[in-house]
Amino acid sequence: MLIKCEKFGPDESGETPFVRGLSYCFEKLAVQIVKRPWTFVFISSFITLITVIRIPFTPMTNDVSDFTPAEARARKEVETMYQ
Repeated sequence: MLIKCEKFGPDESGETPFVRGLSYCFEKLAVQIVKRPWTFVFISSFITLITVIRIPFTPMTNDVSDFTPAEARARKEVETMYQ
C-alpha cells in the first residue's frame, strides 16, 4: 500500500518522497509486466540483440598500457625497453 506524499521528508514508515516515487513507478511497471509478460520478454530480447550485434564489428584496441598510471614504474620500464 502506497502512502500519499503530503510533506517533504520521511513519512511514518521512514520512506522519503524519492523512495515513494520509485516504489510507485515500479509498482506501475510491475502491473504492466504482469498483464503482458511476453511483450516485455520480446522487447528486452530485441534491445539485447540490437546492442549485441555490434560487438563483433567493434575494433578491439585494449592496450594494457591504458590501465597503467602515467607515472608508474612499469610504464617507464616499457618505454626504456622500446627505445
